[in-house]
Amino acid sequence: AIIQKKDTAYGYRGTDTDVEQIFCSDPTPTSVYWQYGSMRVDIKDDRYGNVMAVENNISKSMRHKARGLIAMDKHGSWPKPTCFRAILSITNTDITDQREYTLNVENARGITQSVIKLKVNSPVSAAIMITIGLIVLIM
Repeated sequence: AIIQKKDTAYGYRGTDTDVEQIFCSDPTPTSVYWQYGSMRVDIKDDRYGNVMAVENNISKSMRHKARGLIAMDKHGSWPKPTCFRAILSITNTDITDQREYTLNVENARGITQSVIKLKVNSPVSAAIMITIGLIVLIM
């Protein structure tokens, strides 16, 4: 199940952006991956043997990379953690990255999906800030 569901993530053009979601899965997930457009970025996590032994965790653009799952249980569950943070990192974010990203979590009981929209803003340039500051000083 998806917990702490995020509907929207925000990024700035030219910077690095993380799209993330927290989920719980019992039994342990057999496959976790991000999907956007026709692209799929698998999350490799071999802490538990071959649970998600998919080698390609970087998209063809090389700007979208899935990090390994991060266990969220406070002291770990015995024998395995059940809640995780999944992160898709986007380097040098561009306006073309503004879209929906779907996290897919599969286990023996089925599949759960969560859609997050990334909104990309243009950072305010230093030149614009200086110009605004000068106008305010002149007035």
